[in-house]
Amino acid sequence: MSAVEAAERKAKELIASASADDVPSRSVQKLKSAIYTLQKTSACPVTRQPYVSLRDELIVSLLSAQQFQSAFVQAVIRYLRVDPVIYPQFAHPIRQLHVWALAKLSIHISQGIDTNVEDPVSLEKFQLNFGLIIWSLLSRLVDKEHEACTVPRFKEMVRAAYNEVHGEFMANGLDPSMMTEEVKREWEKLEGLADEALQNASFGEES
Repeated sequence: MSAVEAAERKAKELIASASADDVPSRSVQKLKSAIYTLQKTSACPVTRQPYVSLRDELIVSLLSAQQFQSAFVQAVIRYLRVDPVIYPQFAHPIRQLHVWALAKLSIHISQGIDTNVEDPVSLEKFQLNFGLIIWSLLSRLVDKEHEACTVPRFKEMVRAAYNEVHGEFMANGLDPSMMTEEVKREWEKLEGLADEALQNASFGEES
């Protein structure tokens, strides 16, 4: 436990330093170092503090640094490995916001704009179908909207985004609600992406 406690102290110091740094790229490096410090102990689960807050901070810093693909990886880890434990109820407002953030980030990446050559992560090898990923995220939000403790404006935004994405599929002669196996394969890819990132402390680092 002493090793874990030492790692947590070091991580908290790096978080504080990153919060005080107004250069996004430097904040990213400090937060990554904090995550790697915790990962190397092999005894600190991703659902334990300060790991949870650390990943949230890292996602924000990656977005500020316009490293969208790296942010996507961390958001997928949060969606698959963290939030189901921290917020067991899918209707929890924070969990809903995290799903929405992942959907919006997926939309941004799928448009292929603002690609940052300094982003060390490339999602190309995973051959993701972002259209199906986006649809499935928004579909789940819509399916659970009657249970969600979110404001009406949020639900309206989600519904509008879902209708737009669903409409694009239908306009191309595809009904995503009937593409169960295809959607399943996309989430299997994301499971693999999350596992690779969590198992490799240097994931996303340039060699």
